[in-house]
Amino acid sequence: MVLVTENEVKNEIQEIEETFLNKNTIYLEVIKYCRNILEKYRKEIYLNGFPDTPSEILFFKVQKQIPLTYLVYYSNLYSYLNNFPKGGKKFQENFIELEINRLNNFFQHESEFSRYMELNHNHFDEFYFTRKYNFSLSCKTHHYFRDLNFSTSHDLVLSELNANGLYLRFLKKELENINDSNKANINIAKKLEWTESKAALIELIYALHEQKAFNGGRVDLKDIASFFQNVYDFDNADMYKTFTELKSRKKSQTQFLDELSFNLSSRMREI
Repeated sequence: MVLVTENEVKNEIQEIEETFLNKNTIYLEVIKYCRNILEKYRKEIYLNGFPDTPSEILFFKVQKQIPLTYLVYYSNLYSYLNNFPKGGKKFQENFIELEINRLNNFFQHESEFSRYMELNHNHFDEFYFTRKYNFSLSCKTHHYFRDLNFSTSHDLVLSELNANGLYLRFLKKELENINDSNKANINIAKKLEWTESKAALIELIYALHEQKAFNGGRVDLKDIASFFQNVYDFDNADMYKTFTELKSRKKSQTQFLDELSFNLSSRMREI
């Protein structure tokens, strides 16, 4: 059997990434490449099998892991790319955190097997990595390559452990990028000082909420107020009291917004 090395797989993936610009295309090409390798392995095993048990263990524990790990990893990336929220950093953060929680649940569920691999044990290798015991398949990765003659009880679990480790690092980096972007935006905004009255700012906050100006209206008033509080460092503790006072104004309840509209219209007439 002609086996690919990890360096060969990495080089091919790098070539794919340099050839295509679209991430969807890159991920699908890598998935196709890994599946082709696994299909060649599967046909070879159907035809020739293994000479002995140690050879079978070596294949499922080490050699098959190379293409299968990248198959699972890039399948995760493809799913992430196509389900990632297109707008709203809070929605994006929540999505990533849910993915991280899902991975942590998987790691916890497979903690015993994970420790077995980390400690380089081999006393259960025949159970985990030969097809003799594949009646005990516990892996959820059947959509990758689940074939009773080409799988063992834990070879797919091992590939998920490896791939999810890569995916977890990717998710943490994505979350870090979003947080860095948020901090940068706040730092830029903090260079601006709100010089109108606090009542004027509260008028604006309520107006933006009623206008459904953020996230299509799927955001609470307190979230909008917290945003402005972080940016302009104002105390919103008595915001509802101030709003009540605005409603009791004798002349205009929306004095600041009226002035805003008037000044903008005047500017437009001048241009």
